[in-house]
Amino acid sequence: MKPTLAYVQAKFNEFNAKIFKGKLSPLPIRIGVSRTRLGGVSFKRRKVGTKTEFYNFKLTISQRFDLPEHEVEDTIIHEMIHYYILSSQLHDTSPHGKLFRQLMNHINQQFGRHLSISHRSTGEELQNDTHKKEHFVCVSGLADGRTGITVSAKTRIFQMRRDLPRYFRLQKMTWYWTFNPFFNRYPHSISPRIYLIEEAELEKYLTDAKELEYDGNCFKVKKQ
Repeated sequence: MKPTLAYVQAKFNEFNAKIFKGKLSPLPIRIGVSRTRLGGVSFKRRKVGTKTEFYNFKLTISQRFDLPEHEVEDTIIHEMIHYYILSSQLHDTSPHGKLFRQLMNHINQQFGRHLSISHRSTGEELQNDTHKKEHFVCVSGLADGRTGITVSAKTRIFQMRRDLPRYFRLQKMTWYWTFNPFFNRYPHSISPRIYLIEEAELEKYLTDAKELEYDGNCFKVKKQ
């Protein structure tokens, strides 16, 4: 399932009453599309005398991946633990320190949850990432015959075009502009790096891509 705002708000209220005994104040909740984080609690901090106070909390849950409902629930509870610690003005040894782990283990045991410290995106989740966004992809033919790709940050494509041949032995480079969700799994690089891929596998993800050409000044869509 992909969580909606109404769903997250309802689950927050449910778990606040059931697990946190109603101690958590309502806070702004938003739905995000992060590829790297399933959830997060943002906040500000200020000095009050000699102490640091946390305030202005916001909860974000990503709907980027289609996950089993129990994993979405665990993500919400995970972030609620962070919110509980911070809003209670407690200081842990680290973001997932001793206090966080004690609360997490207690909730797992008492409420039959399967909370964990972190959640790594699985191959299946990456495959289910259908969010469309702009990608500038360089397909490189390496000197040893292998094929690699670089998904460049938009602000670095000119620098990347210049630097890739300096860092790697390349036979050719071809640039594409695409919105294919397959490329969401790759970071938008700001420094030269190449990810190897089978050429036959890559071809099917470039069928709708626009090939780009460099005219000495800028990139533009290549005329067919």
